[in-house]
Amino acid sequence: MSDIADMMIEGVLCSQCGVYIEGDEPGHPGLCKACQADADKDDERAMARMLGKRRPHVCPFCRKRFAETEHLEQHMRAKHCWRQESSHATETTDA
Repeated sequence: MSDIADMMIEGVLCSQCGVYIEGDEPGHPGLCKACQADADKDDERAMARMLGKRRPHVCPFCRKRFAETEHLEQHMRAKHCWRQESSHATETTDA
């Protein structure tokens, strides 16, 4: 391998952009502060997408999301004094 690739593997250079990493202890591949911030934002976006897909039931009063219809109904009874009289309260949305 080249010297640059070796330095990236050792953690002296950022494995994304190749910038010198100051202050980190070498020994394993790492990211500079800018690349780490981008990776963290990507992780947050991915988690938000995953949670949104897994929580399709939305409270019509406060917009809180739930994975199960039963949990939505429990929430509405506890927080909004809701009684199950109409079926429109448990409809799912893709919002």
